Amino acid sequence: MSDDPGGMNDQVPANGSDDDLVEFGKDLYFGEAGSFGGCAVCHGQNAEGLIGPPIVGKTFDNIELQLDTNEAMMGLGLSDDQIEAVAAYLQSLVP
Repeated sequence: MSDDPGGMNDQVPANGSDDDLVEFGKDLYFGEAGSFGGCAVCHGQNAEGLIGPPIVGKTFDNIELQLDTNEAMMGLGLSDDQIEAVAAYLQSLVP
């Protein structure tokens, strides 16, 4: 991924807990990821899918693959730490 093309300097809190990682991922999901309002705009408030497909429970590898190969997501430029956080949040939504 890129270093910070969208100006998203936020990083996973150092020595943070799993709860911190999930909270950071939630912040990214709802607004800091991309220049258009975050993942929720296309994937829904509960990752249930809207314009984009449902993504509840997606893993780091799932997200990274889409960021690398899906034209609609290539420009987001999330760092590995940010992908890890979003994946932690999405996995926290699994009942």
